[in-house]
Parts: sequence; structure tokens; C-alpha cells
Amino acid sequence: MHTWPNNTVYPCCMTPQDQPAGSLDTHSLREIFNSEQMRTMRLEMMQGLEPSACTRCFEQERAGQFSMRNDVNKRFAHHTDIIETTQIDGTVDEMRMPYWDFRFSNICNFKCRSCGPQLSTGWYDDHKRLSNGTLPPGCPDPDRPMTMWEQIEPLFDSVEEIYFAGGEPLIMEEHYRILNHLIELGRTDVKLRYNTNFSRMRYKSLDVIDAWRHFPHVKIDASLDGMGAQAEYIRKGTTWQNILDNRERLRSQAPHVWFGINCTTSIQNALHVSDFWQWCAESGFIDNPNNFHVNLVQEPEWLRLDALPDTVKYRVTQAYTQAGQRAIDIGAESVARDFQGAIDYMNSTDRSHLLATFRQRMTQLDTLRGESFAEVFPELGELMCE
Repeated sequence: MHTWPNNTVYPCCMTPQDQPAGSLDTHSLREIFNSEQMRTMRLEMMQGLEPSACTRCFEQERAGQFSMRNDVNKRFAHHTDIIETTQIDGTVDEMRMPYWDFRFSNICNFKCRSCGPQLSTGWYDDHKRLSNGTLPPGCPDPDRPMTMWEQIEPLFDSVEEIYFAGGEPLIMEEHYRILNHLIELGRTDVKLRYNTNFSRMRYKSLDVIDAWRHFPHVKIDASLDGMGAQAEYIRKGTTWQNILDNRERLRSQAPHVWFGINCTTSIQNALHVSDFWQWCAESGFIDNPNNFHVNLVQEPEWLRLDALPDTVKYRVTQAYTQAGQRAIDIGAESVARDFQGAIDYMNSTDRSHLLATFRQRMTQLDTLRGESFAEVFPELGELMCE
């Protein structure tokens, strides 16, 4: 299960937001574990059906991408015994949770263009300026008492892997509390995975590298969508030199930590991603050219690649085809599959009617932030023209 900072609970982080499994405001994690939606989903999975909560993964798979569903099924295949303990109505009595994905808060120092205030406090001021001083539904209540710790404490014995994301996990107090508790329990065998903007390695007096030295299995998927000015534009708050400095510090002080890029790919960086991957591979920013994932935007819809006009889709197809061939030439097969999956995903549907929304949203933020999409991404400047 996957919890949001506002206490909404989903079966998974890929589940559409309109399909929650429950809320911690009204039910415990244990109660939601056997909610009607969770029980129905288990039965559908066991029958080989496609639960509606899993539509995003199946959409990616049909485009040739290796989805989170594929990944989790592969990594946790040793837990198939849960099928035998599932009752006829889909109930599972023993709540074991080997994989955690709990978003304790939306604290974040960035305001990325593909994000919003529900998952980033950095977005609050801009959203209020765009919305007459209001925040959207679903933003966490800062005065809400913290109850998650009491609910997850009994689960420490069975956890095998913890995924930290945000907000920005490396500036969340709960993240460090979990690491310290694992160290106290002698559970440093737990695998740690991160989705982080990689901007800060310290929180108050705490240094995350000091904690990581205790854990032999640490994997970082840095949320970087470009280099230089492009990175700083898409993920507002980025200082590119800080990213480079943090990478060097990680390499020298915690060389056992696996480092890769989770590149959120949208209209914005559609023609920048292939160059970014090539730079990462050739400069040694990533240790292996395969350590790069083309993560396709599905929401907000106006940033999806399939909203591009046909003329631009053709150019993107050419760029990704060439990048895919370069990837094959140097043995980066997973990257080649990602680029081909992006091509198939982009060309499978036509959502070009959303271009007007893209122009409107980008213009609003450009005006607010004193920026210019056409200047940072001149290769796509035509998209800003009516």
C-alpha cells in the first residue's frame, strides 16, 4: 500500500488519484489492508484480470515499457505464498508488508512543473498566486497529528525494502527516524531506495551519508530531467552545480551507493532527454549507461508526449531512434527499450488538443517566475505559438 501526505491510502503509487483504497483519517492501515477495493483487486489479480487501479502500468507495458508492476513482481516473486493464504473474498489475515512506500509529508524545497502543492510545500506560494490565495483539495493539514509511526512500528520485523520519495525525503525528519530505528534493531539488511531531487545531503545536524554507510544496499534514482539550464527550469529550485558537487561527494564518501537517473519525460524535455542520457553516459555522471530510466509523464495530461503535434512527434521519434541505437551499441539495452517504449507511447494516441492547455499553463508559470520556455528549449519554441 501507498500513503499520501494527506492520509489518503492507495494500493500503489501508480494508482490513479481517483481510486483510493481508504484514508487514515477514518481507518487504520490494517483496516484498509482488507478494504473492499484491496480485496477486489487481489481477486482480479488472481484471475489474471487487469484491475482498474493498475491501468497506468498496463498502459506502459502495452507501449513496450518495463512497468513498476513488472519490476515489483520480479523482485518480490518469493512472496507467492500470499496467494495460498488469501481467502475466498480476497481477505488476507496477516498484514506483512515487505515493501514500504509511505509519504510522510509533502515537505519539499522544489516546485517542479510536473508537480503541485499536494506533494510539494515549495509549490504553495506559486499556487496561491495563481488561485486567489487558495490551495487545492488534498493538501495535507499541517496541524494533523502524526499517527503513521505507531502503525508502521509493528511492521519493521517483516520489511525488506523501503522506498523513500516525497516531497523530498532527504529533508524529512521521518526518513532519518526510520534509518536510525533500523540501525538500532540491527536491520541494516533492509534495502533502501530513493527518489530524490538530490539537492541536499544534510538535514539539520544529520548527514545522510553517515547513515548510508550502515546499509550495504542503497539505491538512488535521482529525479533529474536535464542538465544545466534545462534542469533548473523544469525542476525549479535546482542549482545544477550543487547536483554535480553532490554526485562527487557521494562517489568519494559512499561509493557503494548505486546511483541512477529517473528522468521524468514530458513535452518540456522531449528533445533534450536523448542528449541528457548521452551526456550522463559519456561524462561518467552515471557509472553504467544503463542506469538511466525514461519515466513517461502520464499526469498531468497536458505534459504527456502524446499531446505533441505530429510534426514534433516525428522529430522526437528520430531523436529517440538514434539514441536507442547508440544505447544498443554500448550495451545499454534497457535504455534502448525505454526510448522505443517512449516512441510507441507517444505515437499510440493523439492528444494534441491539449496543446492549448500546455501553452496556457506554461505561460502562466513563465510570467509568474520570470522565465521563458522558448528560450530554455528553443527547439520546441513553436509549441508556444497559437
